[in-house]
Amino acid sequence: MKPIKVIVYAVLIISVVLGALFVTNIDFSKLKKQMNTTDMYVVVTENGQEETIQFEDKDSIIRYNYVQSAYDENGAAKKITFSANKNLRLNAILLVKVQELQDKEGNYLIGSYEEIQLDQVPDKTKEKLGL
Repeated sequence: MKPIKVIVYAVLIISVVLGALFVTNIDFSKLKKQMNTTDMYVVVTENGQEETIQFEDKDSIIRYNYVQSAYDENGAAKKITFSANKNLRLNAILLVKVQELQDKEGNYLIGSYEEIQLDQVPDKTKEKLGL
C-alpha cells in the first residue's frame, strides 16, 4: 500500500470512531468516576428500606435500600447508599466498591458488594466498625 492511502484510511477510521463517540454522547467524566472505585467495608446493622419498583408492563420488583457509613483500610469514613434484591443478613460484613459518584443527598454510590469474613477486614477498619 502506498503511504498516502494508509494515511487516508487512518484519518477515516479515526473520524468514524470520534463521530460515533460524539453521536452516542458518552460522558467520560462520569464514566471515569464509575470506574475508579475504593474498597471499603460496612456492617449491615438494620434491615433495608423496602421499595417496590413498578414497570410499565405491570411487572414489579422489590429492592432493599441501604444508607450507611463505610470505612476504608485506614478507618476513613464515607456515607454510602446501595440497594439489594433481598434484605441482607443483619451483622453481615460487606466489602463494597465505592465509586466517586454521589447521589443528590451527597451519599457515595457503590459498584458492587460482596459478603466477607471478619478476618478479611483490616484492623483499623474493625475498630471503626465496632468488630
